[in-house]
Amino acid sequence: GNSLDALLATRPHEARARIEAALEASGGDGIEIEWLCVSLLVVDGRYASALARPMVAELLAEPSRTSVDALAARVLKLIEDHAGSPHAAKLATWVGIACLHCVVRANFTGPGWDEWAGSEGRAGEWAQATDNDARAALALDGEEVHRKVGAAWALAAARALLPPADGLGALDTSPWAAWWSARAAIVHSRLLSAQSPTLRAVALAGLGKALGALEAEPPSSAGDELRATLLLEECATHALSQSPLELERTYAAALEARSLSFKLSGQMGMRTKFQSQAFAQLCLLARRSHDGGRPLLVWGALPAPPSLLPQQADAEDEILLTEKASAQSIMEGEGEDGEEGVDSGHSGKVQVLSPDELTPLDQALALVGAELAWLRTRSGPEGEGSSAAATQAEPMVFV
Repeated sequence: GNSLDALLATRPHEARARIEAALEASGGDGIEIEWLCVSLLVVDGRYASALARPMVAELLAEPSRTSVDALAARVLKLIEDHAGSPHAAKLATWVGIACLHCVVRANFTGPGWDEWAGSEGRAGEWAQATDNDARAALALDGEEVHRKVGAAWALAAARALLPPADGLGALDTSPWAAWWSARAAIVHSRLLSAQSPTLRAVALAGLGKALGALEAEPPSSAGDELRATLLLEECATHALSQSPLELERTYAAALEARSLSFKLSGQMGMRTKFQSQAFAQLCLLARRSHDGGRPLLVWGALPAPPSLLPQQADAEDEILLTEKASAQSIMEGEGEDGEEGVDSGHSGKVQVLSPDELTPLDQALALVGAELAWLRTRSGPEGEGSSAAATQAEPMVFV
C-alpha cells in the first residue's frame, strides 16, 4: 500500500522524493533510469517533455494509424532488447500514462494548447494532434468520438500501451498497469458519443484485477485506503454507465473499506463564520468506526455551542430548546440517539470534526451517495437506468 507504484497511482504528489531516491539508488540500468525519469516528468505535469525523451520518441514514432497498430510490437522488441527487463514494460506503461494525461488535460482539466507552445516534433504532435484517422481509430461499438475531442492520437497511443488487463501478454502484467488500463478505458468511454459495453468491461476487468491483487496482501490501513480508492473508481464506472444496482453494491463495499457511513439529517448550526446564530439546515452526518466500532461523528454543519445560544428561551420555542439540548448533549459526550462518542484522549467525549477534516476520498464517497440518489430517481423499473430522463441527463462528475 505504501509502495512507489501505489503512491504514483493514488498520491503522485507524494511520490517525487521516492522517485528521486530510486534514481540515485539505480544500478546504472539505462532502462530503469528511463522509466523513472518519465514517471518523474509525469508527476511534475510535464507530459510533452516525457514524450520528447529520445527512447520514448523512438518507441512512439509518428502519430498515425499504422504507428499505433505497431506499438505493441515495438514494446515487445524493447523488452527483448533489454533481456526481458520488467523496467522496459514499466517504461511502456508510463509512456501510456503520459499520453493519457495529455488527453485528460486537453479535454477535461486544461490548460489549453498554450501549454504545448514549446513542444516541437513528434512529442507535440502526439500531445495535440487530432484528425479523422485518429477519430476513426477510436470509434468503438458503433459509437464515434466527439467531434471536438483533443489529443486523439495520444488517446489511441494510451489505449495501445495500456491494453486490457486480460490481454497484457508479455507487456506489464502488474496490477498497477491493470489499474491504469481501466482508467484509460474510462477516459475513452467519456469521449464517445454514447456508452461502450466493451470499454465498460475493460474498465471493470482492470479494476477487478487490481482489487484481486490487493485482497491477497496482508490487511493494513494503507491497503484499506487503496481498496476504497479502487472501489470509488468502480463506482464512477457504474455511474457513467447509469447502473444504479451495481453502483449501490460497490458503494456499500467502498464505505465498508473506509469504516464510514453517511446520513442526511436536519440540524441547527452555522455554515459560515459570518453567522451569529444557528439556523436549521440539511446536514450530512458521517460516522467512522474506530477502536472496536465506536462511532466518530462528523457534522456537515457544527451545532452551535451552548455559549452562543440565548440563555433565556421561551418554553414554547421547541426548535430552540431542541437545539440547545442537542448542543449540550454533544458537549457532554453523547452522540445521536444516545450513542457514545469516540474516546480521543478525552474519556466520554465525542470528537466533533469540521467538514474540511474529511479526507478527499471521504468527500468523494459522499458525492457518490449523491450520484446514487440521482440515478435512483431516474432509473427504470428494474433499476438499470433505462428511463428517458436517465438517457437524456448527464451524471455529475465526482472522480
